[in-house]
Amino acid sequence: MFRQHGAAHVHTFRSDDEANLTGLVVAAHDIDALRSMLQSEEGAAAAAEDGVRLDTLIIMSEEQ
Repeated sequence: MFRQHGAAHVHTFRSDDEANLTGLVVAAHDIDALRSMLQSEEGAAAAAEDGVRLDTLIIMSEEQ
């Protein structure tokens, strides 16, 4: 789903102490497309299915 919406690569990682604490590092070709997907009904449904709490989502970008 991420690749279909602008992501080039997704790396997942998980806390050793808390199995439910998971993070993603997403390299995006098109950050606007990725943000749109995350804010869409499709993105919200996928997040809910995966147990993602959207209030904990933090998006950072690197200026180049």
